[in-house]
Amino acid sequence: MSTHVHRGITVTFDGSPDVHILTDKGILVQPNTRILSVTPAESTTTTGVRNGASINKMANEGLPTFGQPAGVATQPYEGRHPWGTYPNPGYATTSKLTLPYTMLAGDQIVFTKSVAEGFGTEHNPVARAFWPGDGESYIDEALSISCVSYDTTPADGALLGFGRTGNGATVRLLRDQRQLPVSRIDTSLLPSTINWGTLTTGSLPTIAFYETVFAEFGVPLIAGSITRYWSPNQQGFQYGEVNAHAISQALMHLCRSDITASAKATLAELLVQRGLDYAGMWMDGQYSKPSGGQAMGEKFLIILAGRLLGITELQDPDTWIMANLGTPGELKGQRFAESARISQFPVNTATDAADNFWWHGDADWDLMFSFNDIGDGNFLRYAPTTWTTGNVFGIGGYMFRSMGAMMGIGLAANLFGLDTEMGVDFMRFLEHYMLLNDNVNENLHGPGATAIAAMIARDPVLGPPSPPGQNWGYQQINPSGFGDGLCQEVWNLHFTPAV
Repeated sequence: MSTHVHRGITVTFDGSPDVHILTDKGILVQPNTRILSVTPAESTTTTGVRNGASINKMANEGLPTFGQPAGVATQPYEGRHPWGTYPNPGYATTSKLTLPYTMLAGDQIVFTKSVAEGFGTEHNPVARAFWPGDGESYIDEALSISCVSYDTTPADGALLGFGRTGNGATVRLLRDQRQLPVSRIDTSLLPSTINWGTLTTGSLPTIAFYETVFAEFGVPLIAGSITRYWSPNQQGFQYGEVNAHAISQALMHLCRSDITASAKATLAELLVQRGLDYAGMWMDGQYSKPSGGQAMGEKFLIILAGRLLGITELQDPDTWIMANLGTPGELKGQRFAESARISQFPVNTATDAADNFWWHGDADWDLMFSFNDIGDGNFLRYAPTTWTTGNVFGIGGYMFRSMGAMMGIGLAANLFGLDTEMGVDFMRFLEHYMLLNDNVNENLHGPGATAIAAMIARDPVLGPPSPPGQNWGYQQINPSGFGDGLCQEVWNLHFTPAV
């Protein structure tokens, strides 16, 4: 027998199989590897299962059809849930792993370690830089094991895994057969644009900080907004908005001109690995009803993986991934968070002339931000005096924060020349939004001073967070203060306008 230990999870194998450790601490094994036991073992209490494990779990498990948000996404990891009753409606044994088990080519296992009894546990110190307070997940740690048919003898860290939270036929085939060496990542394609030494408004933490942030397997383990209750606290972010903040900031390091491409290589590898796992999730039928910040930031890491690995299909996930899944019901093919939230106002000639221009000032600003359901941002075309309490919350609680979190991602997409792949409407929205402080053009791109004043008159809570949307570091999430001015300065220096 032999063992593999990751954090608080110990896996015992029959014999001494080859175990290839990926950069993010997930592992690859060969077919016929037999797992005898794991510690901590699955157990059952009066409120359900603890320390559960999955085998070949579909990313959309429990959802009735691809892309349909109706139903309850299910998972075999944990019996507790935030609504306090038992049994947990999201717990199911569909993909439950029973040990001992002999792995087959293409198999994917995720072991978990539950948090202590009670609700939530502390994030690791790095994650707490982005989200103060305790985590909400009942899962503390996770270990990914993939079974592949290709040669895994290169040194540890020299290979990438694919789609470790999906099990559709395409995902399983690619995971089993597609050897992706780290050496395939072309760091010469990284922009060399931003010189931190010349900036006057601040700086981000070091690149080593972000290498720690993305150091481990930490993608969502369940579909939908409830993922925050069943994803590893210690290894990732449960909130899409927070995830997007971290990705935005990390991407700025990849675009620096004052460090070498080799100095960016580790962070690039970790972000590419995260993108490959996101690709597997979405290929499996993951969905993104807007629902606040759910799933934000994931799309660009898929595109980034495609660009740096030279995989054309991943560079255009809207076409390649979404088209292969068919028409996903109410979301009409726009299931990534970014494209689900931003869309053009429907034509309404009866009211456009009278109402539609208070917000944007000219015909260029014809975009709405949907925060809960597709199209529910249509109220933005009307004056704030007509807004409901829910409308106010959608702006103050979501738009300012969520789009602020995406600014670094949008700038990186622009510097990589990937505006179209990120989505034309999404990039136009960011471009207009970043001109809020442009005093010369504030009446052309907006919400300018008049619109901000109208919002505050409707509800003082909508007071701009200095100013709304223009930060990579929403102050509640990044108390160290990096964000507002730095984001604006870098954007003004380096963004190439499209409109």
